[in-house]
Amino acid sequence: MDAHELKRLIADCHRTLLDFLQVDLKMGMTYVHIALTRVSDGDMPSAERAHKQAQKAFETILKFLPRLSAQDAQERKQIECGLAELKKLLAESADLIPGLHT
Repeated sequence: MDAHELKRLIADCHRTLLDFLQVDLKMGMTYVHIALTRVSDGDMPSAERAHKQAQKAFETILKFLPRLSAQDAQERKQIECGLAELKKLLAESADLIPGLHT
């Protein structure tokens, strides 16, 4: 393996990580919106399950976000903004679901 191929593989890994984080953020947002919809429908068990999935996505992003390289600064900022919104929605939905502790 030469240096050019190694650089390409590293770039591919960074791109894959970035894609993973972006998809996980979208999934987390989807789950938290499902939780809020289920709350409005009165389906608390479904709301709790969806909230837990959104929380899991949030925690996964927090775990892997530090692995983004410095060259991904703009994308990192977008993910961090989305993460802040997800955190806010998680708190709001948690307040609406009886017995849920975040």
